[in-house]
Amino acid sequence: MACTVTGVLARSLFLVLAVLPASDAASAQPAWQSEVDREVQAALAAIGAEQTKSTEPPQPRDKEWVKRRLQHMVDVDQAARKAFDNPKLAGWSTETRQYFYKKMWARIGEIDRAHTAEVKEPLKLHRWFTVSEFGEKADGWLGCWFSTRITM
Repeated sequence: MACTVTGVLARSLFLVLAVLPASDAASAQPAWQSEVDREVQAALAAIGAEQTKSTEPPQPRDKEWVKRRLQHMVDVDQAARKAFDNPKLAGWSTETRQYFYKKMWARIGEIDRAHTAEVKEPLKLHRWFTVSEFGEKADGWLGCWFSTRITM
């Protein structure tokens, strides 16, 4: 009798599961997610556009190239952080904003790690980007941004 009850229960469970709607990731998405994903994609496109503006091959010994490259990294960094100036954020729920932040900070973290690694090469040659050699922008930006991230 136990086999019969078990068999009946198994068949009943199978029938119940067969009539329930399939749950896939697309149907489980919150209604706001596609809008936020579009905003993230727009921000990533702006970052990508900024990144493509510099096509010079690396010349870490050339101080003028270093200045241009540092300014380019600042521009990319600011394009990424500009995503947080999106006026739509104010109207979004906390959950929606957190989703947006998580997506954007993941990309910004990649950019920060890449810039940190890249700036180490010219620093091996120039020790630091001083005002007298590289101008105020290079020294000020690196002093604030990279001093806590660079370990030689």
